[in-house]
Amino acid sequence: MNVMKIYKLLLLSALPALGLLSSCEDMDENYKQYEVEDVYSGKVLNLTARVGFESAILSWDNPQDQISKGIEIVVVGNDTVSYSFDFATLTPSTPDLVIYEADSIRINNLNQGTAYEMTVYTVDAYGNRSIDVMVPVMPLSQEAYDAIVPPICAGTIDGNGNTAINFQGLTSLSFNFAGTINYQVFDGETLYAEGVATAETVDDDGDEILVNTLVAAVPGLKPDKQYKVKFETDVLPLSGNTPIEDTVTLLSESNLFVSISGISGLDYTMGDGWVEVSYQQPKNELAKTILVTSEAFPTGKLELPNTADSEGGSFRVDGLTANQAVKFTVARVDENGKASDAMSIDATPATQAQLNTITNPTLSISKDILGYMTLNASNFGDNDQFKTKGDADDKTNLKFIIEDEAGNEVFNDVITFPVGEGSFSLGLSQLDTEATYTVKYEFECYPKINGRTSEDSFVLRRAHTIENGSISAGSPIDSIE
Repeated sequence: MNVMKIYKLLLLSALPALGLLSSCEDMDENYKQYEVEDVYSGKVLNLTARVGFESAILSWDNPQDQISKGIEIVVVGNDTVSYSFDFATLTPSTPDLVIYEADSIRINNLNQGTAYEMTVYTVDAYGNRSIDVMVPVMPLSQEAYDAIVPPICAGTIDGNGNTAINFQGLTSLSFNFAGTINYQVFDGETLYAEGVATAETVDDDGDEILVNTLVAAVPGLKPDKQYKVKFETDVLPLSGNTPIEDTVTLLSESNLFVSISGISGLDYTMGDGWVEVSYQQPKNELAKTILVTSEAFPTGKLELPNTADSEGGSFRVDGLTANQAVKFTVARVDENGKASDAMSIDATPATQAQLNTITNPTLSISKDILGYMTLNASNFGDNDQFKTKGDADDKTNLKFIIEDEAGNEVFNDVITFPVGEGSFSLGLSQLDTEATYTVKYEFECYPKINGRTSEDSFVLRRAHTIENGSISAGSPIDSIE
């Protein structure tokens, strides 16, 4: 075989190998991008934001990896600002960043009065960022703070009778009360009193208590004199319906007056020709006397003592024989002779004249199956016009007499029934259905007037006429003998 032929054979044998080599080089190029593995730090989870005063509080869950070395936070408002720290030292990159934990921080000085977008990244040792996680937040700005309407106050009397300040509007649609008020009271330009008023805003179970008013005693204030009150109220402004994380202080100034408070609970009891009017007088250090005005008094008025610790009183008026209401007007008076708001009541005594207007009890006549008369009685017991009086056995004793036209008794008996029960039937077979008779009775009762029951009993006497098988309405009589 000659040399040329050998060369051709070698050349032909080498071509497939060259092709295989070229193909391998192309495959290496295709997979070259996978020779270096890129592993990123994990993103944060459960990112939340809470509102503060010109600040925001962020919290999240850090990833559980070995690559994340720190946190970077990019805050976009009118400007874009970046904050960062590393997990090893927890050192903030700026004084506006406050680090509580590796997964909880506060950013201060957010005073642009705008909404912010806050994006949190983890970063690796080379500063490479993870996938971003963003949350919006609208901090309370100074402008929004200045627009809050602060609480007010007014003069009052506290539960111990002291002159006091009543702080009002401590909770509103803009804020919740945070529990503390610092106040100063001025008499002109002179500081008269100062103090701190507090209230619990969380109950024993940790639930929030919304406090709207708070009373602080300032003893010795004079009635109807103007004082000036300056006070600072700690509140938690609301972001939507949620209190922000920061307590802020609202400044208020009010003019203060205290005045005597009136009586309350005006009521009365009554009996035979008398009424006793009672009242409640909440403790009040300004009240000196009780003034009662009424035509029932010879002079038209009655003055009664009042003390700061007195809680109730009464007065009685006797000799009221007319069947009509008597008006009483009651007020309290301070040391300067100025009266409180007054209360009035119309009090009606129990009298014989009133007893004579009672329409109960009622009597009617019916016939039994044999045609004899039956007397039917009702409303002898307890009803809306009187309450029957019972004996020692709690029985009502009704003295009952029937006379004919000549005045002869055809029936005389005492009918007894339980107090409160007042209906019965009485067979009158001995009476002539064509004749005329007079029915008389008496019993003791307590009259009722305007929903009140007399404390004295009266003897109610009535006379009825039976004629032509029917009975007339009762008429008052002085005696049944």
